[in-house]
Amino acid sequence: MALDRAALTLARIHESVLGTPLEGISMTATSDTRFYDLYYGIPALCYGANARGMHSPGEAVELSSLQATTEVIALFVAEWCGLRSCS
Repeated sequence: MALDRAALTLARIHESVLGTPLEGISMTATSDTRFYDLYYGIPALCYGANARGMHSPGEAVELSSLQATTEVIALFVAEWCGLRSCS
């Protein structure tokens, strides 16, 4: 399944950038990814930086993890979608 391949690819890239295995978490909240599968049949992953108090007045994100997350997502997109010259 494409989602399994995507999750494995993301986990591999995460570990290569951060040096630690990707850990899944469960939350009582939801993200927009559920709508892609539920209403459109499009598998989706949710991946992000370390944060606290998400969607609350005290919401904060760890800037160093945001930088690492950006690198992981960029490398994931480059591998998953492929690269080609713009010229």
